[in-house]
Amino acid sequence: MGASAGYIGEIIRRRLIQQTKDCESPVGIALSGGVDSCSILAAMCFNGVRPVVFSYTPDSHESTDFKMARECAGDLGLEFVPVYFPMSTAQLEAGAREVVSYGYKTKLEVECLVPMMHVLRVAARVGVHCLYTGDQADGFFINNNWMARNFDRAQGIPGPLRRAVSKDDDPWRIDKLRDIYWNEDRSCSGALQFLGGTVGVSVQVPYRDEAIREAFKGSLWTDINEPRIKEPIRLAFKDILNVRIPTRPLPVNLHKGDSLFAETMGRKLMGAEHLRGPWATTTGLYSAMARGSI
Repeated sequence: MGASAGYIGEIIRRRLIQQTKDCESPVGIALSGGVDSCSILAAMCFNGVRPVVFSYTPDSHESTDFKMARECAGDLGLEFVPVYFPMSTAQLEAGAREVVSYGYKTKLEVECLVPMMHVLRVAARVGVHCLYTGDQADGFFINNNWMARNFDRAQGIPGPLRRAVSKDDDPWRIDKLRDIYWNEDRSCSGALQFLGGTVGVSVQVPYRDEAIREAFKGSLWTDINEPRIKEPIRLAFKDILNVRIPTRPLPVNLHKGDSLFAETMGRKLMGAEHLRGPWATTTGLYSAMARGSI
């Protein structure tokens, strides 16, 4: 049996405070209503750091995450920089082609990185050259069904498709999935750091921390997701999260949820006449862009 949620939370608190205590202004944070980015803001608050808060939303409507980030910044008296992503087909295509040109061509990479590239440019434009994100935290909880399914197939494990991690999973499988997520950087944190470098913004990913990774080893679903999803992170800053900083009770990918970013991007690009081809999903479309065939 792995460590308790309380112990893991203590490690998270210690490491996030350590990694945010020497921030030099102006520093920024990419904020949503998720507990991952909010915990980094909590660590900054503990250290007396006052970051510029960035949050993106499609220009067609304001997402719940965007509204929560704006409200949180207002309550804490922090500068809030809204990032409205233009959802025209031309802008979405230009963003996809740029990201693909750097070698990032999977559906996950493109749909996550296109809007974040926009955030990085806005950060650079307003003079913020160091941006913190809550990226990588999902890897400890294994919120990636695609990865889990393919891991099971590779191991010859039969049976119906299941959620990434369940209450009856053994710690060996869970830790193997964590290793895959970490080593293959399924969260795109490395890509964000690369893209930040292209516009002069240093992207900081506090959850890509070996001490935090070590603390999670051997922990089961029940250890880390009961009584609340991502319980260790919630315990880490229980004096700040949902006291001074509101968070969503359940995790939702920022490019999905009610932002509808991924859904809208896929629909518009797949529907563009000049991008039509023999692909059934955007995965094939992005691969075609990478090959230079469209």
